[in-house]
Amino acid sequence: MNRKKTILSTENNDQDKTLNYSAKTDGLYTKDKFTETTNQAKLANNDNAYILYLNSALLDESALIRKHSAQLLGELGPSAALAVLNLAFCLKDTCAEVRENAARALGQINAPSEFVTEALCDAMSDFEPQVRLQATITLGKLKVISIRIALTLENALTDHDKSVKQAAQEALDSLRKGKYGRFNNPLLVA
Repeated sequence: MNRKKTILSTENNDQDKTLNYSAKTDGLYTKDKFTETTNQAKLANNDNAYILYLNSALLDESALIRKHSAQLLGELGPSAALAVLNLAFCLKDTCAEVRENAARALGQINAPSEFVTEALCDAMSDFEPQVRLQATITLGKLKVISIRIALTLENALTDHDKSVKQAAQEALDSLRKGKYGRFNNPLLVA
């Protein structure tokens, strides 16, 4: 059973804004409970409980909670590798901010896998430029080379968004200068 919960906050010129979102009746996924639980896990210095909680929160009904969960998982870096599959699924989320934070978090966690790189390549066709930008940056950070990644980054050089083009060029340059050397990688010969 779900019910509506209203939270009042003051933002932008101290004007009250109302944020409505669906919350489960047990209160586990309300913003206040989410913040309280994440703070308790931090204070207990129990990274596994914290990561598991944030990982499960990526599946929440609230885009706000999914967005913040992705952000917090990214801030944990490689220790949050357990969450990469759910973060990769978040690249298909209905909310652009969730998709953007998920792409950024995957780069911060830096746990490349075929599933993750495929999801990031798919995110390169997102209609939101900030999602494409974060996917491009993350593909460059992962230092994984495949034909699909090389072609995806090459295609991004023609993106209509200037920042995506620039990030694609930087990612390709980074991969070219990686462990294969500038001209030794047949996929990335300039």
